[in-house]
Amino acid sequence: MTYRERREAVCTFGTVDHFPRQEFYFWPETLERWQGEGLPEDWAETNLFGFDPVDVRGPNVDLG
Repeated sequence: MTYRERREAVCTFGTVDHFPRQEFYFWPETLERWQGEGLPEDWAETNLFGFDPVDVRGPNVDLG
């Protein structure tokens, strides 16, 4: 299931393979602590937490 299909299914009360996983912000203190505990510097680029892409282009853009 693509991100767009998942997002549309959630908005229309359909069935999804998993709820969309997104995070927009972490407290700087939290990231510092996690890095002290071994969080790699490239955690966001490697999608360490398995987040879905964040749509920052607006509501009328087709993410396919």
